[in-house]
Amino acid sequence: MEIGTLIRAFDFTTTDSCYMEGRVIKVDEDTKTLTVKTTDVVFADRHQEFGEVLGNDTFTTPMLGYSFSDGRTRYNQDKGPSRYQSRIILVGI
Repeated sequence: MEIGTLIRAFDFTTTDSCYMEGRVIKVDEDTKTLTVKTTDVVFADRHQEFGEVLGNDTFTTPMLGYSFSDGRTRYNQDKGPSRYQSRIILVGI
C-alpha cells in the first residue's frame, strides 16, 4: 500500500454497510498499520459527520494480513456473501 492510495476499511466482517474511506498518509512497517486521512465515514449505510472537531479526521487500520478478521470470509448479513472479500479494498489512486 502506498501513500496517497484511497482505501475503504470495513468495520465488521458481517456487513458492508459500516466502513471508513480515506487516503493513506503513513505506512508503519513496525506496527503493520496504515494511518489514513478520512474522506468518508459510513455506518448502517448512512454517511456520518467526521473531522478534526469530532476527533476522526484520521484513522489507523491494520495492514492486510495483520488483522484478526483477515482470514475470515466476509459475509453481509442482509445480502449473503459480500462482494468485498478483503477487510480493506482499494478504491482509487
